Amino acid sequence: MSKKPTNKFKIYMIKEEYSIDGIIDDIKNKLREKEINFDTINKNSYKGIIYSNESDPSWIKCIHELMTESLKKKYQKNNNMSYVLLKESSNKTVYAISGGQGYHHLKGYYEKNYGLNLIPKLINNTDSVVRNIIENRLYDNQIYNHRVNRRATSLNVESDFTNLYKELGLVLDAKILTELGLIDNEHFNDDLEHIRFTNKDFVFVEKSLTFENLEYVFDWLDSVNENRPNFELNSFIEVSGAENHKPSELLELLISSILDDTNSNYDIEIVGEQIVNYLNNDFYLIRCDELNLNLEDDDPIQWKTIENYLNENELFNKESLNALFKNTIINTSQNGEETLNSALLNCLDCRLYDSKTRKDYFLLDGKWFYLSYTFNELITNKFQEIYNNSRRISEFLQKKYPQLLTNWDKITKKNENNYNNSFEKDDDIIVGHTLKPDYLEITDLMIYDETENKLFLICLKNKFDYGGCRDVYGQIEGSYYYLKNKLLTTDEKINSYYDSLKNKNKNKIPITKNEFRHILHERNIVYIAGFIKDFKENPTVPTKIITNNTFNLLKKSEFEFYLMDFNYD
Repeated sequence: MSKKPTNKFKIYMIKEEYSIDGIIDDIKNKLREKEINFDTINKNSYKGIIYSNESDPSWIKCIHELMTESLKKKYQKNNNMSYVLLKESSNKTVYAISGGQGYHHLKGYYEKNYGLNLIPKLINNTDSVVRNIIENRLYDNQIYNHRVNRRATSLNVESDFTNLYKELGLVLDAKILTELGLIDNEHFNDDLEHIRFTNKDFVFVEKSLTFENLEYVFDWLDSVNENRPNFELNSFIEVSGAENHKPSELLELLISSILDDTNSNYDIEIVGEQIVNYLNNDFYLIRCDELNLNLEDDDPIQWKTIENYLNENELFNKESLNALFKNTIINTSQNGEETLNSALLNCLDCRLYDSKTRKDYFLLDGKWFYLSYTFNELITNKFQEIYNNSRRISEFLQKKYPQLLTNWDKITKKNENNYNNSFEKDDDIIVGHTLKPDYLEITDLMIYDETENKLFLICLKNKFDYGGCRDVYGQIEGSYYYLKNKLLTTDEKINSYYDSLKNKNKNKIPITKNEFRHILHERNIVYIAGFIKDFKENPTVPTKIITNNTFNLLKKSEFEFYLMDFNYD
């Protein structure tokens, strides 16, 4: 008896308000509009559509000039086959699977975040089952991060309060699944090694299955969905209108911020529905008929390009921005095959700060999010711990090295450069400001305290706010990576940096080259983020978050990190 054919399936859960026949009729109508031939499938309780369509590869016109006329006629178009299948489980839940470009026709019908929402119902956040992660980074310089772990980790290790998970890959072996009573192994061809939840909207069973196997998976998914969540997966909550703002009000606030030239309370990037896929296209179109906007390019179109168009055509106003956000379509393709056709609002990564509520809001996938109260409290407690420990270190440094404060009062023209350079003849404090081995500044000031056997690296910024913290923490994190990955790898680099420090400080440097090498290799390093203005115990939540993140990063390599108020008053 021949073995039944198998495949790997991405499984979507259809929203309750849609019926199988209704979805199939809608897909048929869309295919007819595009004059695409199709056939229907109705067997073994599966209903669906299979179709093929032709597309022009983007490279074909270029390569034609090297081809004979007969070859040009033979090789003109790609032929792409796709399908969509739907089935009702024994629990009356409708599931969908697709192949090729079929998933495009399921958009709007399936539950967003379905795969991710199942995870807290399946595992605990302490289980070491996380293999790969795709996430939006909401507060640091990265928009998007994708990483694969060498060994599986747990979600409580991976979470750092700034990530919004887009995709998680879990590794669950057959033994765990059968112990949980979630699946019966006898229905599978071989051991189900792991299940992976990906792309946030579907469940991907990364094992080849027959259609018989698939029915058991549907029943298993039904049972998992009935479980109560064991933890809160993401630290951000979708704005529903019950809080301080409705989504429409946040859009109005964003438009007002864009129109205000002095406003820096927002950031916008066009990222598509998934940034890696979005960047890997060869044709981009942004169209809004109401504004006569029709931007085409073979590279990703930037938000600034849209702003420039509005300015040049005297459309930079509230009405035009409203039309832009509500009626603009982004279309992308790769080799003539459409990869994205979506509203602009669904393709933006945006941060918006509301000064009235002192909250950050984030626009992702067309939805607004804010930080949950539970995580807000955890963030505040962690920052308070850093703040309290910093007071102890600050008092020690201010008492032993009072010139850290008094020098600011002595300089005539008060700025960071003059302050840092005022220590060039100091016997105790080393100036590292403007020294850039491999084009990176390691520190502004440096103190070697022999009694503590520690090297204090002080990076200074004018104001203690989100912008000032982002800048100085960026310097500290760059310095940290340089020390860890380059400077500490060879004594030659350490010696060269030491010589540069000695030369800049007029040969007055209170540490020998051997001591300098030793303390770096021992990693007795303390980073100090210093601020001249507005240092406070209770800053904004974004400021607390990026402070906590920098602390956690340095702690991984056993480097210390503290804050310090440099205000002499």
